[in-house]
Parts: sequence; structure tokens; C-alpha cells
Amino acid sequence: MRLFALNMKDLERKFSSVFPLSRFGMVYSHRNQFTTFTNKLEFCLRYSSSAEYAVDIIDGKKYRTPYPHVIMKLPSFVHSYKIEAPRDAIYFQYSPDNEDAMRTAGLLDPPWLWQVEMTPELNTLLHKMQELSAHSYEAYVTDWLDITALQIVEKLLAQREAHDTHPKYIEAGIRRIASYFNLHFTENIDMDALLAANGFSRRNFFRHWRKFYKTSPAEYIRELKLQHARTMLRETNHPVYQITSELNFQNSHYLCNLFKKRFGITPNQYRKQDNL
Repeated sequence: MRLFALNMKDLERKFSSVFPLSRFGMVYSHRNQFTTFTNKLEFCLRYSSSAEYAVDIIDGKKYRTPYPHVIMKLPSFVHSYKIEAPRDAIYFQYSPDNEDAMRTAGLLDPPWLWQVEMTPELNTLLHKMQELSAHSYEAYVTDWLDITALQIVEKLLAQREAHDTHPKYIEAGIRRIASYFNLHFTENIDMDALLAANGFSRRNFFRHWRKFYKTSPAEYIRELKLQHARTMLRETNHPVYQITSELNFQNSHYLCNLFKKRFGITPNQYRKQDNL
């Protein structure tokens, strides 16, 4: 394994960079078998390996991503990875203090991993980054490293955006989330985790959901609950308060109001009617 790492925290800058690099590095034939870390803000481009895909575990969820690809490592995540075969990578690290500003700038939206194409333009920028790093103590070079790194990050994010906006990719993701709702509608769903796992930011998800479903996600889940409440009233002897608890409604009064608004009668009236 060969390593190159440039610690840029203490390098002089002539100008104030919006997102100054704290570290830039390249790894060739990386063979580390298993690593776990947190409190890291990094964009890592894994561009070559003899393995078909990389294996990462981010906050307990396992990802298998074909090469070449990018992975974002965020300070709040517990991230582990296992290397199945030697790989080459280049990484750009920033101080975790930049996380909020980068989120505001839209640089840290999910998904955290995505495939990329090693385009000529991207390769040119990577080669420029390598050349500049050999002159890092010369005037203005650190500033150019900051700028070039951000250009590379923007190119990688642009590829992610192009992938995210492909119609088939979007529809598959929306359908997966709807299927999850159908299986877990009685639970407290962690929407942020669910959307991230399926490659959506909140903004993109709600924008695309309406293309495939007439109701909002909340209304969709509410309808699943009400339909199931009707089934339970018809097929069980469970009292309304128990159905309320099992379906994770706020309280029985809330369920009764929703049920009457949807079906025109109260749960108890429905049960009596069905027993006639």
C-alpha cells in the first residue's frame, strides 16, 4: 500500500476560502481490512479496485456500492468499512466545523454513496490537484488546492444529481418508500433515515412523490391506518382504544374523528352495522 497525505490545516492562505481543506490524500492498493470511525467530514472518490463493489456500514445500515464511486463521510455518522480487495482512492477532508455551512450550501444532501464516471474533465482536475500538491508551500498554491478540490466535489455532486433525476431511478425509489409505508405504517417511521437510505433529500422526495401518488405521504400512511382499523373492527373484538394503540394513533378521539370523516360513521357504528 502506498500513501500520500497533505495536512493543510497550518498551510498559509493568501485569501479566505469558503471551505478550506484540512487534509488531502491519495491511497494506492489500500489493504486495510476493517475500520470504524466518526467525527469525519470527507469526500472520498474510490476510483479503482479489483473487487466488484465496496462494503460500508453507515449508522448500522449496510451498503454495497460498485466501483468507481464517491462516499461522503459525515461527523455525526458511525462509519465502518471492510475492504475485500486492494483499492485506489483520493480524498478531501474538511473540518467538522464546516458541516452546517456545507449542508446549507446543499453539498451534504443524501445519498451518501453514489457511482461516478471517470470523465476526462474529472481526470484533468484530479491530475491538477496532484500537481499542485507538490508545490503546496509556494504562494497561492494552497488557495488553488482549496478551489480545485471544491471544483472536483461539485463535478462529483453533479453526477449524483444527474443520476438522481433519471426517471426510472426516481420512480423505483419512490415505490420502495411506498412499499416500506405499507409494511411499517403502524410504527414511528424515521423519515430522514428512510429517505437517506433510498437516496432522497426531503426536498427531492416530496417534489417527486406527487408525480406518482395523489395524496401526501402523511395522508397515504393515514389511509393505510384507517383501512386497517376498518379491518380490525370487522374481524376482531378489540376495543377502539386497543386499535388506537396498535395503529399508533394519538388517541381514540382522534381516530374516531378521522374514521367518521373518511367513512361517514364512527368506529362503533361501523362495527354494529357490520354485525347486522
